[in-house]
Amino acid sequence: MDEDRISWLLSRLENCALNGQRCDITLFSSKPKIDVKISPRFSYALMYGGGARALKPLLEKLELSDGSHINALDIWTINPMSNEGLTQEDLNSVNLAEGDQEIPNTGRTMREIIRETYKCENEAETEHYLRRFLAS
Repeated sequence: MDEDRISWLLSRLENCALNGQRCDITLFSSKPKIDVKISPRFSYALMYGGGARALKPLLEKLELSDGSHINALDIWTINPMSNEGLTQEDLNSVNLAEGDQEIPNTGRTMREIIRETYKCENEAETEHYLRRFLAS
């Protein structure tokens, strides 16, 4: 993992943990963790200068609000969600056409990226996660 990615990951993890931000976390090795918060213990280690020794075990077994633990290096994307949650009305009001527009410099649409990163098994699942992403 290169330095830019590690820097991005640490920054995003700290921000989400510190602010109690709900997020969807997609993983390289398995299905995503949906609508979770990152334990604030992660940000405490950074704030109080715990250094690499304190961070290593927290990164290897990052605690999430659903009670699960993940290895932070397995994180593919962290997609912040509304802290109030998303209602069915929020999801239904999304303009899905936005997800079918090509993202500059990628040659791909958001729908394609969501399908890949959320490991969607069918079009209904892809549409659901695309709605979540766009509504957020």
